[in-house]
Amino acid sequence: MAYSKENLQRVLEGLSQKRMRHERELQAKKEELALACPRLKEIERELAENGMKTVSAIVIHKENAAQKIEQLKSENLKLQEERARLLKSMGLPADFLTLKYDCPKCRDEGFCNGKMCSCVEKELQRLSFEELNRSSGFRLCDFDEFKLEYYPTVGDSVSPREKMEKISRYCRRYAETFSEHSKNLLMIGNTGLGKTLLSLCIAKAVIDRGYRVIYSGTQNLLRKMEKEKFSSDFDDGVSDDILSVDLLIMDDLGTEFSTPFTVSAVYNILNTRLNDGKPTIINTNLSFSELEKTYSERIVSRLIGEYVILKFCGNDIRQIKKREAMSND
Repeated sequence: MAYSKENLQRVLEGLSQKRMRHERELQAKKEELALACPRLKEIERELAENGMKTVSAIVIHKENAAQKIEQLKSENLKLQEERARLLKSMGLPADFLTLKYDCPKCRDEGFCNGKMCSCVEKELQRLSFEELNRSSGFRLCDFDEFKLEYYPTVGDSVSPREKMEKISRYCRRYAETFSEHSKNLLMIGNTGLGKTLLSLCIAKAVIDRGYRVIYSGTQNLLRKMEKEKFSSDFDDGVSDDILSVDLLIMDDLGTEFSTPFTVSAVYNILNTRLNDGKPTIINTNLSFSELEKTYSERIVSRLIGEYVILKFCGNDIRQIKKREAMSND
């Protein structure tokens, strides 16, 4: 997966700062304990000297290097055991004076055996998700921001408010129990009924639980994928991110300019994520017949067959809020 050089440099600089912080913390521990137990300082000095003697044995005394190294190992083991006993007598763990790392695998260097460590890849992906989400222009929301008071209490046998209360409960439960194998959701209904708000509530709750989430307008996602595909000097791994993220939220499906590329890209996103068992949430203002005209029968068939359909109802809340604001002026 490709990532920007700027983000890679940012991650490696962050690791360097972590290493230096851990080294400072360890040095502070050593200085504090040296005052309480001078013998600990002597042990650290002797261990350091043995390290230099080991190098000398390898470089200078090659003929009996193995014997010398074994002797030094034995001395080091005794010193380490003595240090552990002293630390225990002070109520401290045996590894109290051992340098700690955020990533023991690469020791906060970023690379293992010449290959990028998984900790770096994970952080690069997180930064990529953050950048993509920032570019969406959306603001994450809490479920408390979803107000049922805007939905009518009268209607058919079941009022819009009752229907939307059921949908909001379902969305809250979905977020609370989310896993990488959760169901796909299709939020469908006219504009201004709360589809974007509820999907952003889910996004925030799922992110807070530690999952990776991409939320963006469909047009924005497809524009980035198209730029990545057709621009030789632009490759930030956005397509891989979209296909592999734990939860993908595509807002306003069907409002983007329809081209052979966008139709193909939408099908590829849906099909790949379905095959990989990755949950997706899609919002649209279009009916199924309108979606079929914009895309194709096979895309609509995927949506009907593989997604939990949540039909939003009520009046345009944006217009209601606009009228309320005007009446308060």
